[in-house]
Amino acid sequence: MAPIKRSEYLKPLSREHHYSLLFGWKLRQGINHEVAVNRMIDYVRYFELGMLIPHFKEEETCLFIYSDSPFVQQALDEHRHILSIIQTMKAAPDRTVYADLIALADLVDRHVRFEERQLFPYLEQTLTEAELAAVAAAIQNGPAVGDDYEDHFWEHGG
Repeated sequence: MAPIKRSEYLKPLSREHHYSLLFGWKLRQGINHEVAVNRMIDYVRYFELGMLIPHFKEEETCLFIYSDSPFVQQALDEHRHILSIIQTMKAAPDRTVYADLIALADLVDRHVRFEERQLFPYLEQTLTEAELAAVAAAIQNGPAVGDDYEDHFWEHGG
């Protein structure tokens, strides 16, 4: 599949999405290396606080406010669902198993792909130039993009 052409206005959000896809990949790699679930839940906590919550807030307060489309409602519902699953894992880490981590990774992947392939193209077509420029101005100082988690469990397990 050819890369998606994203407007300059929304590129920062797409860059953040890249790290969400890496999040799922890292969880899958950890499972392949038979890493303890608790180590991966620590990473889930880190990623939730450092990337997911700030990214979701940024989308919800800077972009989604310009549309009441069913696509936007779906994205909002998915944000809440993802965070709810993470809360469940954090509340009962001893009951979390590999299948739960895979389900979370899959859900985040599907969500990112939905936003990139359906929601963002829709918003780029329906929002005015002024609205898109306002979004770009609001997100220019968004969450720091990157993942500097110290335990690289996905590289070798251990």
